[in-house]
Amino acid sequence: MKAMPKLFLTTALAFAIALASCGDTEDIVEPIDPGPQDPWDGPWGIISVDNVRSSSVNNTWFVEDNDVGKFTNSVAFYAESQRYVIRLTWTYTSVDGTRMPPGSAVVYTQEGSYTRDDQNYTLTSNNPGTVNVASAIRVLDNFVVGVSFFQAEGMRWATQGVESGTWKREGSILTLTSEDGLIREYKSRR
Repeated sequence: MKAMPKLFLTTALAFAIALASCGDTEDIVEPIDPGPQDPWDGPWGIISVDNVRSSSVNNTWFVEDNDVGKFTNSVAFYAESQRYVIRLTWTYTSVDGTRMPPGSAVVYTQEGSYTRDDQNYTLTSNNPGTVNVASAIRVLDNFVVGVSFFQAEGMRWATQGVESGTWKREGSILTLTSEDGLIREYKSRR
């Protein structure tokens, strides 16, 4: 009869463990509502500025100069700090017939701040933009990098001083229309 209490205890313990594991022991975690997403926050590509499409200028910059390369651009709005960064990159694979090493690029960068409400915005540039020329391009014989050219081209896409106007977002397209009629179109990269 001594075996019976051991068997009873073992069975009772197994039953208690099984019963405990049958229930839903995980805590239920309620999802946190992140609140409304800022419609400007995140990375964007430039579609056009003042009706000049970024996709149409590659021929002007490269083919007419007998160069081979690619122009890329990005705009990032950081809603939490209300900052923006515009970055334009000309990546060269060939300059005047000379093959370029990887990473041969000229980069224009402008940073600034912005404010906006449901209809209006103000962009304030911190600088006219900086041009950084990759060292591989700078050491080419008989090639003069026209930093002023890239500065001027960068300013076509960037903000000059303070710009105010109205904005709207339709799907993935953000359109800014300044008070003097300049229209900026950006496409979300999210």
